Amino acid sequence: MDPTELREALDKRENTSFRLREMNDAPELLQTIYNCCAEAEEATFGRLPAVPDSKGAAVDAVFGLRLAEALECLNCRKFTHRRPTHMEHMHVATAANLRVMYGMYDVIDMGQLLRELMDQEMKYCDKDEGGCGTRAVSGQR
Repeated sequence: MDPTELREALDKRENTSFRLREMNDAPELLQTIYNCCAEAEEATFGRLPAVPDSKGAAVDAVFGLRLAEALECLNCRKFTHRRPTHMEHMHVATAANLRVMYGMYDVIDMGQLLRELMDQEMKYCDKDEGGCGTRAVSGQR
């Protein structure tokens, strides 16, 4: 399949980082396609869902992961690194980590698997937000 027509069509769009004769990686391509879908949905139905970072109901339903993030420090019990509910469409995870997590947990779907993997991410309890500075496991929901 020759991607030339798709690349040319995406290059003609305004407000996109995807350009002909430039090195573009897969996330840039997907982001551009998701944005096109969101614009088409908004033009057809009037508005997008009220979730920050939404790319439209169709893209969110198929490719999105709705998250709210906060770190609860096991040392001082403070919540830091709060991020309100938002939609993520791309998350980088290694296949090895996904295989390990799949073997460790009774996980039904990829969303649950990614949530379990993200819960293992280490962050520092943020002193700027009243925390103690201890390295702790994040509690993303």
